[in-house]
Amino acid sequence: MSRFGAGFLGGHVRKSTFVPAATGTVAGNMSLSAFAFDGLTNVTSAKCAVRSGGATGVEGYIGKNYSPAKIIDKVVIYGANDTGFHLNYGSQGVTLSLYGKNGSAPSSGTDGTLLGTISIPSNINESAGRTITSFDHATFWDYVWVNNPPLNSNYIPICAELEIYELA
Repeated sequence: MSRFGAGFLGGHVRKSTFVPAATGTVAGNMSLSAFAFDGLTNVTSAKCAVRSGGATGVEGYIGKNYSPAKIIDKVVIYGANDTGFHLNYGSQGVTLSLYGKNGSAPSSGTDGTLLGTISIPSNINESAGRTITSFDHATFWDYVWVNNPPLNSNYIPICAELEIYELA
């Protein structure tokens, strides 16, 4: 998969560049967050970041805090190859949302500016990755994350890998 694409900002062509996983600090409410930035995309749910405490029916969100802030082009998020984006995934679909925020850390998965969404139909193997493209290619963001909402009280949000791309 190419880590480059074209974007426009102020009449200039900009490149979409992968932000190395070691850049920034992890933000969000998922434990085992190192799994989401280890470069492994085809893993079982046992090797995923998971909503802290294994709380069911509660949103999970994971991303990065950047200094200096970055203009986000897109993210690619990977789910587990055995359960998708939730433990006990079953047959329901999910809508994942990309957010950005400046200043203080987000206090919830929706405490920021919505930058993009993707709706995923019922699917168990999500190891191919799903791309969420930002609607905003002009704002520098301190925090960027993906929100994985609860489907119902039986589901626990997870994330196998999150790749973040900036416009450079």
